[in-house]
Amino acid sequence: MFTYSDEKIQFHHTFDEHPKSMNFNDNPPHAHKRNEIFYFISGRASYLVEGNIYKLVPGSLMIMRSGEFHKIIIEDDQPYERVSLHFDSDLSDCIEGGSILLSPFENRDLGVGNYYSPND
Repeated sequence: MFTYSDEKIQFHHTFDEHPKSMNFNDNPPHAHKRNEIFYFISGRASYLVEGNIYKLVPGSLMIMRSGEFHKIIIEDDQPYERVSLHFDSDLSDCIEGGSILLSPFENRDLGVGNYYSPND
């Protein structure tokens, strides 16, 4: 596992050889104070966001805005690898046109438009 964290962002790359032993499915949906970008690298899983289930394939990208309830659902014990980036919305203030970067997070209903396939 690799992690980086400061006052504005948190990044982690994680690989679990036997994800079923980690009991991911026992955890309830949760929400963060920060936005999240989740990149699915390998495994067999789905993602639950605000009651909607998205089937993941390697290369899938999920986005969740602050306060949006979500949860990973591990479907079998294949190795599970992912990258996750959590960031404060005000991080975009230091980027010209930063508000445009936040529009996929903010300009949609909860649980809608979270999933991007590898072809998107």
